[in-house]
Amino acid sequence: MLFRTALVMGPSVIMPRLATFITLLILTHRLPPAEFGLLSLVVLVGEAVDMTGSNWIRFTLLRLDVSKPDGWAAGLRRSYVLCAASTVLGFGAIAIVARVLAPERYLEFLFAVCAYTLSSGALRVGLTGLQMRQRNATFSLIESSRALFQVAAVFCLLLSGYGTTFFRYSLATSAVSCAMSVVAISLSWRGVAGKSGASPGYGERLRYGAVIILLTLVAQTVVGSDRFFLKIIGGPAMVGIYSAAYVFGRQPVDMIGNAINQGAFPEFMKRFDLHGRDVARLFVSDIFELLSLMVLSALAALWGIAPAIANALLPPEYRATAIILIPLIALGGSFQAFKNYVFDNIFHLYRRNWLQVMSYVPAAGVTLIAALLLIRPFGPVGAALAAISGMAASLLGSIWMTRKLLAVPVSLLMLGKTLAIACITGICGFLVTQASAGLPRFLVLAIVLSACGVAWSAAVFMLRPRALAGAIGKIEARMGFRGRPQSEM
Repeated sequence: MLFRTALVMGPSVIMPRLATFITLLILTHRLPPAEFGLLSLVVLVGEAVDMTGSNWIRFTLLRLDVSKPDGWAAGLRRSYVLCAASTVLGFGAIAIVARVLAPERYLEFLFAVCAYTLSSGALRVGLTGLQMRQRNATFSLIESSRALFQVAAVFCLLLSGYGTTFFRYSLATSAVSCAMSVVAISLSWRGVAGKSGASPGYGERLRYGAVIILLTLVAQTVVGSDRFFLKIIGGPAMVGIYSAAYVFGRQPVDMIGNAINQGAFPEFMKRFDLHGRDVARLFVSDIFELLSLMVLSALAALWGIAPAIANALLPPEYRATAIILIPLIALGGSFQAFKNYVFDNIFHLYRRNWLQVMSYVPAAGVTLIAALLLIRPFGPVGAALAAISGMAASLLGSIWMTRKLLAVPVSLLMLGKTLAIACITGICGFLVTQASAGLPRFLVLAIVLSACGVAWSAAVFMLRPRALAGAIGKIEARMGFRGRPQSEM
């Protein structure tokens, strides 16, 4: 079930990241680093405002409404109202942040972030409605279409000759998101409008969401302080260089985690509601097993092939710093993936979101202190080290605080084999990168990617021949599809 859902939802995760990748390739070569840095800050601030203002609303749909189909219409209606109110409040916060981050381009930055926040928030509430109804194929189609249209919008700006500033690219992509949000909301509403069952009211939603709002504030401090302080201390050009490396370091890890979590989160909630703690405990163990195999392998591969990526895909002024940043950013992203997609879901399972907040509070302090100490002397590398410090602290906090709620069973033998597979993949990538250094840079990238794929497949075949099939089979057995396979030895 989990793997099948990941396959269906895969395009909804892969296509937006592929679109981001293509856009990155275009804009890093067409815009100065400072303009690219401002565009990255639009995304950073827009995401922070939307996540703080509206993410809790989407969680209420998936936690309070997902098991009550008769009340979906009322739940969606209340969510739309709350999203509209939170967006208006978010505009006020954007006005203040824009004055701090981009005083020299205040109006452009302000309008770009407001457009991004509005379009992204509307799209996500529509997609959450589809996710709640488990219309995963429709969800995937809309997200994939949005990605394609956004790339097309970027190409249109290039061909027209108007794509010379961050502002125009930002507005073009936001316009696409806004159009797709209309489609998503319409489809999520279709088929539930006539239902009149009971649904949690505004008061219950606000009580559930208040802690999530606080949680998101401290979480955004952990994940966004690197670029925020880098802009203030080093300027937009440094943010541009850091953000380019950030895409290559984070996208593979985030893509894997999101593809698994899109279907795993609502299924995890339903398993607990319908079958209890023991079934949920086994289910989260399988999530951890699959996530470990994929994320740790991606992390090791990025460490080995970072020079090939930077030399092939980034302009010369980005390369030296990006080679150092890519594996560091991937390490921080791996910590965040395990926290978000394994341990933090346990907080939502028990509605103990205040504990989740506490897992972030020390991490936020660590991130702020590290950013102030490291960014000025070390620049973008210091920002990456500050992010790693905060994310590691937040992961440790989640592990510690969830151990009494629902301890995640971990096989040390399985984990050891997974680490061995990751090491083989990373070392192979590194050695092939060094051996092929004299070849054309695009050929080098193709060779090392192929070598990593072959090395990973061979390592899985030798050390964990039933790894993927075993994880799929165990989950399908628990969902009632077929008998449980034998345990891997």
